[in-house]
Parts: sequence; C-alpha cells; structure tokens
Amino acid sequence: MKSRTEDQLSPDPLKKARATRPLRFWHALVPVALLVIFIIWGMILGPRIFDLPSWPLEFTFLLSAICTWLLLFYLGFSFEDVTQAMADRTRTALPAIWMLMAIGVLIGAWTASGTIPMLVHYGMLMIDPSWIYVVALLLTSLFSVLTGTSWGSVGTIGVVLINIGVATDANLGLLAAAIISGGYFGDKMSPLSDTTNMASMGAGVPLYAHVRSMLNTTGPAYIIALILTTAFGFAQPARSAGVDVSSFTQPVAEDLATAFSFNILVWVPLLVMLVGAALRLPPLPT
Repeated sequence: MKSRTEDQLSPDPLKKARATRPLRFWHALVPVALLVIFIIWGMILGPRIFDLPSWPLEFTFLLSAICTWLLLFYLGFSFEDVTQAMADRTRTALPAIWMLMAIGVLIGAWTASGTIPMLVHYGMLMIDPSWIYVVALLLTSLFSVLTGTSWGSVGTIGVVLINIGVATDANLGLLAAAIISGGYFGDKMSPLSDTTNMASMGAGVPLYAHVRSMLNTTGPAYIIALILTTAFGFAQPARSAGVDVSSFTQPVAEDLATAFSFNILVWVPLLVMLVGAALRLPPLPT
C-alpha cells in the first residue's frame, strides 16, 4: 500500500482521484467555453452594446476558475484532490516562470547597457529606401531573433521604418505587413522568446527541438512572404525612393551613439546567446 507521502508526490492527483460521476467529453469543454463566454460578454458585448463597464481580465479568469472548481466538486473530486493537482501543475511550470523572469532581467539589462540601442543604431544605418519592404522584413526578423520580442522590434525599428516609409511615399500597408511578419517570425524562432519557451515547456519537448519543428511550417511561410514582399516592392516601389532619409535616421543614431558606448563588450551578450543557440545549450543558464 502506498503511503500518504507517495500519494502527495503523484504526478497527476486528479487521475488518481476517483470522480463519483462519469467523466464526459463536454466536461472538459465547459471551462474553456465559460472562459470564452465571459471574455466576450465582459470585454466586448457588455461595454459596446449595453454600455456596461468592461470586466478586468483578472476578474474574468478568476470567475472562470471558480466555475471550474464548482464543476470539479460536482464531478466528485475533493478539495484536497484539486489543490494537490494545482500544486503539482505549479511545480511543473516553475522552469517556465524562471525563464520568463530571466528573459525580463536580460532584456532590461540589454536595454540599460546599450545592447538593444546598438541594434537600433546599426539597423537605422542599414535602411535603404529603394529596398524598404525587403529591408523591413529582414531587419525586424533579425531584431526579434536577437531580442526575443516582436512588440519590441515593431515598437523600435518598426516605427523608424514607418517614418521613412511616410517620407518616401511608400505603400504603408505593405510596409506594415513586412514589419509585422518579420517581427513575429523572429519572435517564434528566438530562444529568448517567452512564448516559444512556454510552448516548448507546455509540450514537454526541448526548446531547440521545438524551434526546429516550427521551421517545417514557419520556414516555407517566411520564404513565401519574402518572395511576395520582393515582388510587390518592384510592383509598388516607394515613389520617392531617392529621398535622403539621413535626416530621419542620423539624429537618432547619433543620439544613441552619444548616450551609450558601443564597444566590443556590448556585443558579448549577443555572442553568448548565439553560441549557446548554435551549441544547443540549455536556455536558462545561457
């Protein structure tokens, strides 16, 4: 007979626990359906149609969790069964939590030390209005891979690209599509991305195996996007591609170079990350 301690260390107490009612497929759908309903009502229908205050997202998740607890009690699971399962799930999520904390510290340190400003600085100097769409796709891809953030890429170098697009009378819709595509592709492929790390941990597979598997679908899509972006760039080039855009990029690049010291030490964190990814070292210590 197993001891109480062994039961507590069980990897899935809810599987060991016996529900007094038979488990059906719709029981698994109820929590998800309720969460969707609460989000639609509290954040969309209520405020927009009935002029009600919008529900905070935290309240929406809490309400859905309470309903899930009530469903588990209805099925016959005890309070101890549910709390033990929550504790075990939290324990399995700890590596992901540590990784998210490490990424936050890393990005903050890279911003304060000049690594990310250095990327923005040299990225601005690489922008060519004659190839602005392709440059936008490649530049945001590289930026997102190195920093692990699509929003950060779009919100920094992407804003600069949009300003240059306005100055050169480029097609802003195509330019925005290239910026967003590059940002999200780099985010998915980056070992520093929080969503990529969470997905690999949730699936229980090594990080770099997860990234390699995504190349089967994301890689061809990226190649198609690159081909189409190049073709549309020839079909709808920036009308004022010959405009000197240094008046937009040079002041900001010079300000960044003045505020930070772009020496070899600023490149070291990027080199460590790239070498760690090439050698497939564990992402957290890297």
